[in-house]
Amino acid sequence: MEAGRIAHVVDEAEGAVWNLGERLLLPGMIYLHGDAFERQWMPRSGVFFPLDIALVDSDRRLLANGITTAHHGLTVSWEPGLRGIEHGRLMVTALEAMRGRLACDTRVHLRFETYGLNEAEELNSSEGRLISLV
Repeated sequence: MEAGRIAHVVDEAEGAVWNLGERLLLPGMIYLHGDAFERQWMPRSGVFFPLDIALVDSDRRLLANGITTAHHGLTVSWEPGLRGIEHGRLMVTALEAMRGRLACDTRVHLRFETYGLNEAEELNSSEGRLISLV
């Protein structure tokens, strides 16, 4: 371990023993489709928190539960409000701006109705790694 992070992994056959006391060392979990971030962004109908604060809060909750990669399920629909295209734009822009500030590898699972097919390309980040289209 170096600076609290795993620096090198060796095969058990090499005689490596990790004394972690009462702690468990587990691989991080991948959350493939999550809606939970919406509660941090809009905790009550019509009440929005700043998106950067909501993403940091969501990030901490994910990590506390052992999730190291998360795909937030972002809906692009004909519906106004949280599921409209404007909020999709805000979410993608905020995630790109916060890249490196979030400890969880946070991405977007873009789910959309046939209404949103034209918006899929727009919401896909320039680096192409932020959004998975399903």
